Amino acid sequence: DLWGRAIRQFALKYDIDILHVHDLYMSRAAGLASREIPMILDLHENYPSAIFLYRSSTSWWQRILSKPEKWLKKEKEYLAYADHIIVLSESFRELLQSRYPDLPTDFTVFPNLPMLSRYAKSKGGEKLPDIVLRHDVTLLYFGRIAHRRGVFTLLEAVKELSSRGVFVNCLFIGPVDRADRGRFDDYLSRDQDALFYYVPWIDQSDLAMYGELVDVCVAPFLKNPQHESGVANKIYQYMMLSKPLIVSNCLPQQQIVEKYDCGLVFTSESVDELANCIEELRGDPARRTNMGSRGKQAVLSDLNLDVSKERLLTLYSQYASVL
Repeated sequence: DLWGRAIRQFALKYDIDILHVHDLYMSRAAGLASREIPMILDLHENYPSAIFLYRSSTSWWQRILSKPEKWLKKEKEYLAYADHIIVLSESFRELLQSRYPDLPTDFTVFPNLPMLSRYAKSKGGEKLPDIVLRHDVTLLYFGRIAHRRGVFTLLEAVKELSSRGVFVNCLFIGPVDRADRGRFDDYLSRDQDALFYYVPWIDQSDLAMYGELVDVCVAPFLKNPQHESGVANKIYQYMMLSKPLIVSNCLPQQQIVEKYDCGLVFTSESVDELANCIEELRGDPARRTNMGSRGKQAVLSDLNLDVSKERLLTLYSQYASVL
Protein backbone atom coordinates (compact mmCIF):
# COMPACT_ATOMS: atom_id res chain seq x y z
CA ASP A 1 0.00 0.00 0.00
CA LEU A 2 0.99 3.68 -0.18
CA TRP A 3 2.37 3.98 3.36
CA GLY A 4 4.19 0.67 3.11
CA ARG A 5 5.98 1.68 -0.10
CA ALA A 6 6.95 5.04 1.39
CA ILE A 7 8.36 3.40 4.52
CA ARG A 8 10.29 0.84 2.49
CA GLN A 9 11.81 3.52 0.24
CA PHE A 10 12.78 5.55 3.32
CA ALA A 11 14.37 2.51 5.00
CA LEU A 12 16.39 1.63 1.90
CA LYS A 13 17.47 5.19 1.20
CA TYR A 14 18.81 5.78 4.71
CA ASP A 15 19.95 2.21 5.45
CA ILE A 16 17.66 1.91 8.47
CA ASP A 17 18.47 -0.84 10.98
CA ILE A 18 15.39 -0.67 13.20
CA LEU A 19 11.94 0.82 12.59
CA HIS A 20 10.31 2.54 15.57
CA VAL A 21 6.64 2.84 14.63
CA HIS A 22 4.13 4.94 16.55
CA ASP A 23 0.61 3.65 17.20
CA LEU A 24 -1.37 0.66 16.06
CA TYR A 25 -2.67 2.03 12.75
CA MET A 26 0.89 2.27 11.34
CA SER A 27 1.89 -1.27 12.27
CA ARG A 28 0.66 -3.12 9.20
CA ALA A 29 2.20 -0.67 6.74
CA ALA A 30 5.56 -0.78 8.50
CA GLY A 31 5.44 -4.54 8.96
CA LEU A 32 4.76 -5.17 5.28
CA ALA A 33 7.37 -2.63 4.20
CA SER A 34 10.27 -4.89 5.13
CA ARG A 35 10.37 -8.23 6.90
CA GLU A 36 14.16 -7.95 7.17
CA ILE A 37 14.16 -4.85 9.41
CA PRO A 38 13.14 -5.30 13.07
CA MET A 39 10.08 -3.24 13.95
CA ILE A 40 9.32 -1.84 17.41
CA LEU A 41 5.70 -0.77 17.83
CA ASP A 42 5.19 2.08 20.30
CA LEU A 43 1.57 2.16 21.55
CA HIS A 44 0.75 5.58 22.97
CA GLU A 45 -2.84 4.59 23.64
CA ASN A 46 -5.35 1.76 23.56
CA TYR A 47 -6.30 2.68 20.00
CA PRO A 48 -9.37 0.44 19.46
CA SER A 49 -10.88 1.80 22.68
CA ALA A 50 -9.76 5.38 22.12
CA ILE A 51 -11.32 5.62 18.68
CA PHE A 52 -14.76 4.91 20.19
CA LEU A 53 -14.27 8.00 22.38
CA TYR A 54 -13.01 10.35 19.67
CA ARG A 55 -15.36 12.78 18.01
CA SER A 56 -14.27 11.21 14.70
CA SER A 57 -16.49 8.23 15.48
CA THR A 58 -19.59 9.87 17.00
CA SER A 59 -21.81 10.44 13.95
CA TRP A 60 -22.90 7.70 11.55
CA TRP A 61 -20.87 8.97 8.60
CA GLN A 62 -17.77 9.47 10.77
CA ARG A 63 -18.11 5.93 12.09
CA ILE A 64 -18.17 4.65 8.50
CA LEU A 65 -14.85 6.40 7.85
CA SER A 66 -13.10 5.59 11.13
CA LYS A 67 -14.56 2.04 11.45
CA PRO A 68 -14.08 1.75 15.23
CA GLU A 69 -15.60 -1.75 15.44
CA LYS A 70 -13.09 -3.15 12.93
CA TRP A 71 -10.08 -1.90 14.86
CA LEU A 72 -10.73 -4.23 17.78
CA LYS A 73 -11.01 -7.16 15.37
CA LYS A 74 -7.78 -6.15 13.63
CA GLU A 75 -5.81 -5.46 16.83
CA LYS A 76 -4.18 -8.90 17.09
CA GLU A 77 -3.18 -8.91 13.42
CA TYR A 78 -1.60 -5.47 13.68
CA LEU A 79 0.21 -6.29 16.92
CA ALA A 80 1.69 -9.43 15.36
CA TYR A 81 3.59 -7.42 12.73
CA ALA A 82 5.85 -6.05 15.48
CA ASP A 83 9.00 -7.71 16.78
CA HIS A 84 8.65 -5.81 20.04
CA ILE A 85 5.86 -3.71 21.58
CA ILE A 86 6.21 -0.72 23.90
CA VAL A 87 3.24 0.08 26.16
CA LEU A 88 2.64 2.85 28.68
CA SER A 89 1.77 0.75 31.72
CA GLU A 90 1.89 -2.68 33.30
CA SER A 91 -1.90 -2.81 33.28
CA PHE A 92 -2.01 -2.29 29.50
CA ARG A 93 0.64 -4.98 28.96
CA GLU A 94 -1.33 -7.40 31.13
CA LEU A 95 -4.51 -6.61 29.21
CA LEU A 96 -2.94 -7.36 25.83
CA GLN A 97 -1.21 -10.51 27.04
CA SER A 98 -4.42 -11.84 28.57
CA ARG A 99 -6.41 -10.95 25.46
CA TYR A 100 -3.87 -12.53 23.09
CA PRO A 101 -1.97 -15.20 25.09
CA ASP A 102 -0.45 -16.74 21.94
CA LEU A 103 1.00 -13.45 20.69
CA PRO A 104 4.76 -14.15 20.29
CA THR A 105 5.82 -10.50 20.62
CA ASP A 106 7.81 -9.27 23.63
CA PHE A 107 6.73 -6.18 25.60
CA THR A 108 8.52 -3.29 27.30
CA VAL A 109 6.73 -0.92 29.67
CA PHE A 110 7.88 2.64 29.01
CA PRO A 111 5.58 5.37 30.39
CA ASN A 112 5.13 8.78 28.77
CA LEU A 113 7.64 10.34 31.12
CA PRO A 114 8.74 13.99 30.86
CA MET A 115 12.11 15.40 29.88
CA LEU A 116 13.36 17.52 32.76
CA SER A 117 15.11 19.89 30.35
CA ARG A 118 11.73 21.05 29.06
CA TYR A 119 10.84 22.37 32.49
CA ALA A 120 14.04 24.37 32.66
CA LYS A 121 13.09 26.47 29.65
CA SER A 122 10.37 29.07 29.38
CA LYS A 123 9.63 31.41 26.53
CA GLY A 124 8.90 34.07 29.10
CA GLY A 125 6.79 36.09 26.70
CA GLU A 126 3.41 35.12 28.09
CA LYS A 127 1.83 37.27 30.78
CA LEU A 128 -0.72 36.06 33.25
CA PRO A 129 -4.20 37.36 32.57
CA ASP A 130 -5.79 39.58 35.18
CA ILE A 131 -7.44 36.80 37.17
CA VAL A 132 -9.37 37.93 40.22
CA LEU A 133 -9.35 34.97 42.62
CA ARG A 134 -12.43 35.26 44.77
CA HIS A 135 -11.70 32.38 47.16
CA ASP A 136 -8.69 31.08 49.06
CA VAL A 137 -8.16 27.82 47.10
CA THR A 138 -7.82 27.43 43.34
CA LEU A 139 -8.20 24.18 41.38
CA LEU A 140 -6.46 23.59 38.05
CA TYR A 141 -7.54 21.44 35.13
CA PHE A 142 -5.01 21.51 32.27
CA GLY A 143 -5.53 19.78 28.92
CA ARG A 144 -8.30 19.00 26.48
CA ILE A 145 -11.70 19.83 27.92
CA ALA A 146 -14.19 17.07 27.20
CA HIS A 147 -16.80 14.85 28.79
CA ARG A 148 -14.52 11.81 28.46
CA ARG A 149 -11.88 13.65 30.50
CA GLY A 150 -14.27 14.00 33.44
CA VAL A 151 -14.48 17.78 33.23
CA PHE A 152 -18.19 17.87 33.96
CA THR A 153 -17.70 15.71 37.05
CA LEU A 154 -15.34 18.44 38.27
CA LEU A 155 -17.78 21.21 37.42
CA GLU A 156 -20.58 19.41 39.25
CA ALA A 157 -18.31 18.80 42.25
CA VAL A 158 -17.59 22.53 42.51
CA LYS A 159 -21.32 23.18 42.27
CA GLU A 160 -21.94 20.62 45.03
CA LEU A 161 -19.37 22.33 47.25
CA SER A 162 -21.13 25.66 46.71
CA SER A 163 -24.35 24.12 47.98
CA ARG A 164 -22.45 23.17 51.16
CA GLY A 165 -21.17 26.71 51.57
CA VAL A 166 -17.64 25.73 50.47
CA PHE A 167 -16.31 27.92 47.68
CA VAL A 168 -13.26 27.48 45.43
CA ASN A 169 -11.85 28.99 42.26
CA CYS A 170 -11.55 26.68 39.24
CA LEU A 171 -9.08 27.44 36.44
CA PHE A 172 -9.42 25.56 33.14
CA ILE A 173 -6.66 25.72 30.53
CA GLY A 174 -6.99 23.96 27.18
CA PRO A 175 -9.10 23.54 24.02
CA VAL A 176 -12.71 22.39 24.29
CA ASP A 177 -14.06 19.49 22.25
CA ARG A 178 -16.58 20.82 19.76
CA ALA A 179 -19.21 18.34 20.94
CA ASP A 180 -18.94 19.66 24.51
CA ARG A 181 -18.50 23.38 23.81
CA GLY A 182 -22.11 24.40 24.47
CA ARG A 183 -22.35 22.47 27.70
CA PHE A 184 -19.03 23.84 28.98
CA ASP A 185 -19.92 27.43 28.08
CA ASP A 186 -23.19 27.02 29.93
CA TYR A 187 -21.36 26.22 33.17
CA LEU A 188 -19.03 29.18 32.75
CA SER A 189 -21.92 31.57 32.16
CA ARG A 190 -23.94 30.57 35.20
CA ASP A 191 -24.10 32.96 38.12
CA GLN A 192 -22.37 30.88 40.78
CA ASP A 193 -20.37 31.70 43.89
CA ALA A 194 -17.46 29.65 42.52
CA LEU A 195 -15.37 31.52 39.99
CA PHE A 196 -14.69 29.57 36.80
CA TYR A 197 -11.85 31.02 34.75
CA TYR A 198 -11.01 29.74 31.30
CA VAL A 199 -7.79 30.13 29.26
CA PRO A 200 -8.10 28.55 25.78
CA TRP A 201 -4.40 27.83 25.23
CA ILE A 202 -0.93 28.38 26.67
CA ASP A 203 2.51 27.13 25.73
CA GLN A 204 3.49 24.22 27.97
CA SER A 205 6.61 26.12 29.00
CA ASP A 206 4.34 28.71 30.65
CA LEU A 207 2.45 26.19 32.77
CA ALA A 208 4.74 26.74 35.76
CA MET A 209 3.86 30.43 35.71
CA TYR A 210 0.14 29.63 35.87
CA GLY A 211 0.89 27.02 38.51
CA GLU A 212 1.77 29.81 40.92
CA LEU A 213 -1.93 30.71 40.99
CA VAL A 214 -3.24 27.27 41.93
CA ASP A 215 -3.36 25.04 45.00
CA VAL A 216 -4.68 21.68 43.78
CA CYS A 217 -4.49 19.97 40.35
CA VAL A 218 -7.30 17.70 39.16
CA ALA A 219 -7.31 14.81 36.65
CA PRO A 220 -10.91 13.53 36.74
CA PHE A 221 -10.75 11.20 33.69
CA LEU A 222 -13.61 8.77 33.16
CA LYS A 223 -12.55 5.20 33.87
CA ASN A 224 -12.42 3.29 30.57
CA PRO A 225 -9.96 1.03 28.68
CA GLN A 226 -8.26 4.00 27.01
CA HIS A 227 -7.58 5.86 30.26
CA GLU A 228 -6.48 2.59 31.89
CA SER A 229 -3.73 2.13 29.28
CA GLY A 230 -1.28 4.66 30.70
CA VAL A 231 -0.65 7.86 32.63
CA ALA A 232 -1.44 11.15 30.90
CA ASN A 233 1.35 13.70 30.52
CA LYS A 234 -0.57 16.16 32.67
CA ILE A 235 -0.02 14.01 35.76
CA TYR A 236 3.73 14.56 35.62
CA GLN A 237 3.22 18.22 34.67
CA TYR A 238 1.01 18.65 37.72
CA MET A 239 3.59 17.00 39.96
CA MET A 240 6.31 19.34 38.69
CA LEU A 241 4.20 22.28 39.91
CA SER A 242 4.67 21.04 43.51
CA LYS A 243 0.91 20.82 43.91
CA PRO A 244 -1.19 17.94 45.30
CA LEU A 245 -3.27 15.92 42.85
CA ILE A 246 -6.85 14.73 42.92
CA VAL A 247 -7.30 11.94 40.37
CA SER A 248 -10.00 9.50 39.38
CA ASN A 249 -9.38 5.80 39.95
CA CYS A 250 -8.00 5.02 36.50
CA LEU A 251 -5.49 2.41 37.63
CA PRO A 252 -2.15 3.78 36.29
CA GLN A 253 -2.66 7.29 37.68
CA GLN A 254 -4.11 5.94 40.92
CA GLN A 255 -1.00 3.79 41.41
CA ILE A 256 1.32 6.79 41.02
CA VAL A 257 -0.62 8.98 43.43
CA GLU A 258 -0.80 6.22 46.04
CA LYS A 259 2.83 5.11 45.62
CA TYR A 260 4.24 8.59 46.12
CA ASP A 261 1.50 9.85 48.47
CA CYS A 262 1.11 13.00 46.40
CA GLY A 263 -2.67 13.35 46.30
CA LEU A 264 -6.11 11.81 46.71
CA VAL A 265 -8.11 9.35 44.60
CA PHE A 266 -11.87 9.33 43.98
CA THR A 267 -14.16 6.93 42.14
CA SER A 268 -14.59 8.00 38.53
CA GLU A 269 -17.76 10.05 37.90
CA SER A 270 -18.54 10.30 41.63
CA VAL A 271 -19.38 13.96 42.19
CA ASP A 272 -19.68 13.54 45.96
CA GLU A 273 -16.32 11.78 46.32
CA LEU A 274 -14.56 14.41 44.24
CA ALA A 275 -16.21 17.20 46.23
CA ASN A 276 -15.12 15.52 49.47
CA CYS A 277 -11.51 15.27 48.23
CA ILE A 278 -11.49 18.97 47.31
CA GLU A 279 -12.93 19.93 50.68
CA GLU A 280 -10.42 17.71 52.50
CA LEU A 281 -7.40 19.35 50.85
CA ARG A 282 -8.92 22.82 51.03
CA GLY A 283 -8.94 22.59 54.80
CA ASP A 284 -5.35 21.34 55.17
CA PRO A 285 -2.72 23.68 53.66
CA ALA A 286 0.18 21.83 55.32
CA ARG A 287 -0.90 18.54 53.79
CA ARG A 288 -1.17 20.19 50.39
CA THR A 289 2.39 21.46 50.71
CA ASN A 290 3.75 18.06 51.76
CA MET A 291 1.94 16.19 49.00
CA GLY A 292 3.11 18.69 46.42
CA SER A 293 6.71 18.37 47.54
CA ARG A 294 6.59 14.58 47.37
CA GLY A 295 5.12 14.68 43.88
CA LYS A 296 7.79 16.99 42.49
CA GLN A 297 10.58 15.00 44.12
CA ALA A 298 9.20 11.80 42.56
CA VAL A 299 9.49 13.31 39.07
CA LEU A 300 12.94 14.75 39.71
CA SER A 301 14.34 11.51 41.12
CA ASP A 302 12.44 8.75 39.35
CA LEU A 303 9.64 9.63 36.91
CA ASN A 304 11.61 11.24 34.09
CA LEU A 305 13.34 10.29 30.84
CA ASP A 306 16.81 11.05 32.15
CA VAL A 307 16.43 8.13 34.57
CA SER A 308 14.41 5.75 32.39
CA LYS A 309 15.98 6.27 28.96
CA GLU A 310 18.46 3.43 29.53
CA ARG A 311 15.57 0.98 29.33
CA LEU A 312 14.84 2.11 25.78
CA LEU A 313 18.51 2.23 24.79
CA THR A 314 18.97 -1.32 26.09
CA LEU A 315 16.04 -2.45 23.96
CA TYR A 316 17.63 -0.97 20.83
CA SER A 317 20.98 -2.52 21.72
CA GLN A 318 19.40 -5.97 21.88
CA TYR A 319 18.16 -5.69 18.29
CA ALA A 320 21.29 -3.94 17.02
CA SER A 321 23.46 -6.78 18.35
CA VAL A 322 21.81 -9.35 16.08
CA LEU A 323 21.99 -7.28 12.89
